[in-house]
Amino acid sequence: MTDLSGSRRRRLADRVVKEETLVKYNENALRFQEWMRESGYTCDVRIIEELDEALAFWVEEMFDMDPSRGNRTKCVYAQCGLQHHRPALSKHLPATARVLKGWDIAVPTEQYAPMPEELMLCVVAQLCTQGNVFLPKSPLLGIDWLQILRDY
Repeated sequence: MTDLSGSRRRRLADRVVKEETLVKYNENALRFQEWMRESGYTCDVRIIEELDEALAFWVEEMFDMDPSRGNRTKCVYAQCGLQHHRPALSKHLPATARVLKGWDIAVPTEQYAPMPEELMLCVVAQLCTQGNVFLPKSPLLGIDWLQILRDY
């Protein structure tokens, strides 16, 4: 496998990603390498298809250990790290891509409001009390802002 320790780094290629991102790429690619060494998983890493199968298998194991989105992100960093150090892999990891897609389906992303509802109501109330905002009933949304503020 490509040495990720930095002895054969390409300085200009490393500038393509931010330093913090490169650190994450390297940490997680090394985590994959350590897993291969510790688990005894063998493959010829010079053969892209075998490396892809090994990485996909590792991603499956990572999912089994912790299916959180954060753990998935670490797997993607490992994939990107390998692709950064071996650009020939960039479009040639279909098994890994398929497993990551399966992870997305198994654990969909959560939608978060841009701010908590309580904070939004406080901002609206503050703007209304200052006379900066007029909030009529919204027929499209069915929202009666004044009633919401009275109840709040």
